Amino acid sequence: IPHKFINFLTTGSSTPIVVQSGSGQKYLVKLKGGQSGSFSYLNEWVAGRLGAAIGLPVSVPETILIDEHLEIGSIHEEVKDLIHKSFGLNLAFPFFEEAVPCTPRTAHDVYQKVVQQLYVFDVFLLNTDRTIKNPNLLERAGGVFSFDYETSFLLTGAVLGKDFSRSDFALKALRENPLYRPHLDA
Repeated sequence: IPHKFINFLTTGSSTPIVVQSGSGQKYLVKLKGGQSGSFSYLNEWVAGRLGAAIGLPVSVPETILIDEHLEIGSIHEEVKDLIHKSFGLNLAFPFFEEAVPCTPRTAHDVYQKVVQQLYVFDVFLLNTDRTIKNPNLLERAGGVFSFDYETSFLLTGAVLGKDFSRSDFALKALRENPLYRPHLDA
């Protein structure tokens, strides 16, 4: 159970927060009261767990309980409301303060084999959320890891009974994926 609210991030549509447990471990929490929705949670959970199971460097999701005992302090009223709407179980990822954004070019030059594997994983999941402006890669302790699989259409399609693998939108996004074409970030 997290003990203390640390900060919120203004990137992305989900307004994730950073919390700290009583043991000092920090987590990035995607609040269920946000805009992402249940398909996004399903995509994040399955992609993270599957990626880790096959040895890919991905953020592995956990569940975390957010309740009224979380020390919030003085924060923006909209974020406070979002936290209150999210009481209960939420999706969380270990938060690493020393992690820095990694460009697709750096990832490709330094971690070529891993980048190729991550691209194949994106294609399998129909992950359309990896773009030049939003590569969803971090570098930490001499390695790169991938995160943010909430806009993956494989599971969404399976649940809805739709085949997104032939979608013009998905195919275009996968062709423009910076792990496929790292030179585009120059």
